[in-house]
Amino acid sequence: MNESISVSMASIPLYEKICGVIRGEIAAGALAPGAKIPSVAELKELHKVSHLTILRVYRELVAGGDIVQRGRGYFVPGGDEPAVERQGCIGVLVRPLGVHNRRDIYFDLVNHGIQEGCCAANVDFLTPSVVRELLLRQLIPERSFDEIAVAAERIAPQVDAFLFDERLPDEVIARIIRRTGKTGVVINRTTELELDSVTPDNESAVRQMLGTAVRLGYRNFIF
Repeated sequence: MNESISVSMASIPLYEKICGVIRGEIAAGALAPGAKIPSVAELKELHKVSHLTILRVYRELVAGGDIVQRGRGYFVPGGDEPAVERQGCIGVLVRPLGVHNRRDIYFDLVNHGIQEGCCAANVDFLTPSVVRELLLRQLIPERSFDEIAVAAERIAPQVDAFLFDERLPDEVIARIIRRTGKTGVVINRTTELELDSVTPDNESAVRQMLGTAVRLGYRNFIF
């Protein structure tokens, strides 16, 4: 019995375990209404986890209403100090579609979707002009990534979170998150970071290709 419990606990993501600990402390009264949640540095040291894991903990607890953000700190709801309102703005670090690449309309559709979604949700979006560097077809220079990271830091006080282009490497995204304290979503690829990502559903495209190949008489396929 003990062995099965330990195996089950081992399968729970670290951020969920830490969320459970904090929720338990709130329920038990160890963290009273209005009390400040330990800082990133304190939680990192206590639980021996990464900076990004603690940011994921904060995000999950805020989303669940367990804690609220006030300035740069996080608190148990119910204190006298009012919670800081959201900015109502998303930082969009997503490349536009270049006129030289009209055959690839995927990111054109992505940008249209972002605009429509923000308008429908009454949310503004802010895109620094330097993200145009992500349009380069050749290898993107490190200088461009540095400029994008600096631009993200500059607009961070005005936004709640970021949308990250697939061409931004994980180490650049991690730098932005670490220096701004914001979270975000990676578009069009998976990530090793403690972030959500959005990837297209390619099942229909694969089925269409397979059907076409079968009609042409092919029987062996490599994907």
